[in-house]
Amino acid sequence: IDWQATLTSFDPGGWTLNYGNAASAAYLNAFLAFGPGGPTELSVNPGTMDLSVGDIQGAIIYGGTSPYTVSSSDPSVATVTLSNDTLSVTAVGAGGATITVMDDFGASTYIDVVVTQPLAASPENVSFYPGQTATVTISGGAPGYSAASGNPSVASVSVSGDTLTLFAVGGGTITVTITDTADNHAYVSVTVGD
Repeated sequence: IDWQATLTSFDPGGWTLNYGNAASAAYLNAFLAFGPGGPTELSVNPGTMDLSVGDIQGAIIYGGTSPYTVSSSDPSVATVTLSNDTLSVTAVGAGGATITVMDDFGASTYIDVVVTQPLAASPENVSFYPGQTATVTISGGAPGYSAASGNPSVASVSVSGDTLTLFAVGGGTITVTITDTADNHAYVSVTVGD
C-alpha cells in the first residue's frame, strides 16, 4: 500500500501522526496493532458463485481484522448472513449481485454472484401414441441444453434451443433427462400407449 504519514512530534508523553488519506490511516493503525507484517490480506473463498434460485452456498473469510461485516448489492437477487468468519449466500431471484465483505479496518473483498432460475421442463408429463410427436419447453438453468431418452425404442428425443421434441416409437413409460451446461437436470415422464 502506498501510504504517507509523518511523525510531527514526539515526546515521552506521546506522539502525533498526520495521515495522507484514510487508506494510509487504516494501514498504519494495522501496523501499530499487528507489527511490521500487519494483518494478513482480506480474502474470501469462493470469489464467485453460480446459483439457482433457492440455492444456499457458504464461503469462508480469510485474513483481515475481525469483526467483519457483509452486504449484498441487490437483496432481490441474493441475500447474505454472517457467523464469525463464515458467510452464507441465499439465491432469491434471477440476476447478478455483488457480496461485499469488509473488515474492521475498512479493507474489503467481494463475491460475484450470478443467479439463474432452476432448470425446468413444461409439461413434465407427456402421453401420446406411436408415430406422434410432442414438444416440451425448457427454461432456466444454464442454456445449452441436451436430452437423453431412457429408452429410444419407446421415445426418441431431439433438442433445438429451448424446445425438446419427443418422437413416440413404441409402447412403454420412460424418463427423459434434460441437462444444461452447468450439469443441472430436469426430467420429463413419457408414456407411449400401445
